[in-house]
Amino acid sequence: MTTIVPTAFWDIDLSALLPNGMLRIPFTLIYISILFLFTLILLCINNQTFRLPFREKIAFILLSLLCIAILQAILIRQLTGYAPDQGNNNRFLSVIFFLVLFLFFAFVLYVYTLGTTQEQNQRLSEENIIQQMELKQYEQVVSSVEELRSVKHDMQNHMTVISAMLHEKQYEKACSYIDTYADKLNQTHRIISSGNIPIDCIVTNKLSYAHAQHIKTTHSIFLPKDILIDDIQLCTLIGNLFDNAIEACMKIKEPDKRYIDFQIKPFNCMMSIYMENSCIGDYVIDKNGKLKTSKQTNIINHGIGLKRIEEIVERANGFVTLNPSNDKFEVIIQLPTEEH
Repeated sequence: MTTIVPTAFWDIDLSALLPNGMLRIPFTLIYISILFLFTLILLCINNQTFRLPFREKIAFILLSLLCIAILQAILIRQLTGYAPDQGNNNRFLSVIFFLVLFLFFAFVLYVYTLGTTQEQNQRLSEENIIQQMELKQYEQVVSSVEELRSVKHDMQNHMTVISAMLHEKQYEKACSYIDTYADKLNQTHRIISSGNIPIDCIVTNKLSYAHAQHIKTTHSIFLPKDILIDDIQLCTLIGNLFDNAIEACMKIKEPDKRYIDFQIKPFNCMMSIYMENSCIGDYVIDKNGKLKTSKQTNIINHGIGLKRIEEIVERANGFVTLNPSNDKFEVIIQLPTEEH
């Protein structure tokens, strides 16, 4: 641009732009300014999310290099074939130059738009999946509440039967009835009572579902007095932890090897959440050494649950540690409970 424009359109002698030419310094400054402008544009574009598949990236690089090679060939042709009477030839080369330059920038803009659009579509798809997952969590809480109502209704009926037996002084029969009902209640309903109703509902529902899938569960919940994270985010976090753990356990063919250990307790002005589950060790590690998901995870839900957990913990200024191994998977989360 600093050689073709002045020679083709302003009729400036090319020798004035070459070394020892009288216009060498000002047009060198123009050249540096153009490089600065392109670099600034590149930095602004680089701040935007840009994602393309590997093959499209390779095609973009090759076509870009081809365009640059054509422009360089035109420049070399102009410089090596310079003669005082080649004004028309220079104008012809200039037209080709700007045509290729225009096509190059149009191509870059198209590919950039394609990459950002693809990233936006993927982000929207992930947000849609997250909404579906959180809706599922909500439906499970509602289901748990309905189940508790059913238990309350059944309890009233059983109390009526027991009261009638006691009035008739059938004490042994009443005791037997109570023992039978207690065993049945323990087998079908694992009701958690920590004092936080949303957490009680989601944990109760998840433990019941895990029990139905023949997964051995142990739990210990001691909530700190002050919890900075809101109940919705905390329930979403716990729900995703249980969903990931249950999914991992279901891949184990032997039911007796399936287990989940879940704990919440205060720890040094923090709330510690611990989840351990059995697994088959089918992990995928990205190029940065970070755990992405399991190899058998459905591609639509590819790592969404784990990503959602990390987002919630980061938003709450907490920390999450993942400890994958061949036969178990540990998640340790620490959330602050005091303002600093």
